[in-house]
Amino acid sequence: MNAGEGLTAAEAAGAVPGDGPLAGAGAGAEARARAAVRAHLAEAFAAHPAPEVAWGLVLDGRLVDGENLDRAFRIASMTKSFTAAAVLGIRYGAIPAHRRLDLDDPIAEFVPEASAPIRAITVRDALTMAGGLPTDDPWADRLEAMTAAEFSELVTRSPLRRFAAGTGYEYSNLGYALLGRVIEEVTGRPYTEVVAEEILRPLGLESSGFDVAALPPAAVVPGFRRTADGGLEDLVPTRPGAFSAIGGLWSTVPDIAAWIGRLLDASAPVTAAGPAKESGDGAGADPWARPLRDIQQPQRFIGIDASAGGPSANSYGCGLHSSTDPVFGEFVHHSGGYPGFGSHMRWHPATRSAVIVFGDITYFPARTIATGAAEACVTALGCDRDPAGQPGAAVSAATEAGAETGESTEPAVTAEAEEQRAAAPTGERPAPSSEPLVDRLGVELPVAAESRRVAERVERLLRAWDDAEADALFSPNMDLDVPRAERRAVLDAVLAATGEAGAEVGGPEAGGSDSAGSGSGTADAAGDPPAVPDTATQHRHGAGEGASAGVPDVVWRSPTRARWTVHGPDATRTVALELNPFGQVQKLTVEAQGGAAQPALHR
Repeated sequence: MNAGEGLTAAEAAGAVPGDGPLAGAGAGAEARARAAVRAHLAEAFAAHPAPEVAWGLVLDGRLVDGENLDRAFRIASMTKSFTAAAVLGIRYGAIPAHRRLDLDDPIAEFVPEASAPIRAITVRDALTMAGGLPTDDPWADRLEAMTAAEFSELVTRSPLRRFAAGTGYEYSNLGYALLGRVIEEVTGRPYTEVVAEEILRPLGLESSGFDVAALPPAAVVPGFRRTADGGLEDLVPTRPGAFSAIGGLWSTVPDIAAWIGRLLDASAPVTAAGPAKESGDGAGADPWARPLRDIQQPQRFIGIDASAGGPSANSYGCGLHSSTDPVFGEFVHHSGGYPGFGSHMRWHPATRSAVIVFGDITYFPARTIATGAAEACVTALGCDRDPAGQPGAAVSAATEAGAETGESTEPAVTAEAEEQRAAAPTGERPAPSSEPLVDRLGVELPVAAESRRVAERVERLLRAWDDAEADALFSPNMDLDVPRAERRAVLDAVLAATGEAGAEVGGPEAGGSDSAGSGSGTADAAGDPPAVPDTATQHRHGAGEGASAGVPDVVWRSPTRARWTVHGPDATRTVALELNPFGQVQKLTVEAQGGAAQPALHR
């Protein structure tokens, strides 16, 4: 692992209190957990290298092991847990405000200039990702430094919507940017100041902050992007602004470990003596207990994920995810992904254990790495099904004895489980429930005519590039994520691999049907490229089967995500695009498949 010094044995031994779930397990449980996590991370970091990584292991709510602990990484969307805590802190009186905040207040009360669809979203909708706004990661990641005036102008525009507010789940950064504005309106203070003075400083998170220029230069980790030729591009960090509430915080492993410890304390089970700390208006009560409990509670059901070794019920709380499976019970977690960084924090309330992982390269798979490490930790601590088949956490006497005598106590892990874990998605969020239905049942989704026209224009652009047209179609993040010249070079390689360069090819075909009459076109008399088939007629299709022969079409997996296939003379080209909330292309993937070479353009 290319990280700094780990905690010493003395530091680790003094880090775990004696009254938590591990109190009766002895030192062997901690030793097993540390060994299991270190072994997993060594292998994972070797498989997914980054210029710099950091990690931490939390047991009984305290950091007991880790590396690169004095380095500050951009934690990106992990910031949302602090934003949600600030909103609920205002709601329950932990943060002073000049007006009362109700979670069912509409955004219209705080952002009156917003368009009607945005005004109808409530504070609760935004907190729980139920505002109906489409996923917007690549686009929103580039907007942190937006000014207040620019933000006010942006929200006057009417966005695309996935569903009516309050009726579903869809991850939205714009929704959390709106919450940043809510915090400012009710407190009369900048969002970054509220979080810093009301949350970070009281908790002693002195190594965390929103302005990279205010952090010690020697502590700041640079972020990198891997270029098409395998090189590294150093990315310039953004500064605080209207979108800081979505992911603007920089932090260290010890600070995040302290944050997790505070959250674990807030959600600890009530003992026979009653709750040690309770929120409310009474004297001596802890006003933060209720807000910090609430942000961890599942609020919006996402779906069942069976991709990683067993069914897991996934929900969103307020700025945090909750995943529960039959073996381990509940994990609470959140990832962060920004240009140049990937991060993840994941804790297991039953054992009060947690794993934190940071990496400084775009799309660093921190979630996959941390998930495996957290499961290895919990397994080493003895969490397994109890005789009734329910999740439990107990270290058996035999296991403890084995640890003390030096005998092997490694849990058995089936090859099937390892394969499923390795194949698990790296993204933070399971697909919304509508998207699997598109694949399996051929359910048709309503798609705006303007969005359909964007897909048609993108296909024409790919076959006959025009910078002015790209400027009109692309969201500003596109050229920042992949410089225009690099994008063009990779696209040229894709077209050469498929044999389309200089050739006459057919239009896009959903699913790649290659039967006769499937949409292959020829240039007209003027030599123009064949027209892209009209996508106004949506068709049904089965999972993996694509369109019916002779019905070429763009397949919309959601109102903002589309894909199609083009058959070139030598290979097949697949295209996938994603629109931002205002109908611009924020993500574009073009891949050649089936030829001798398989170049690909992502984002």
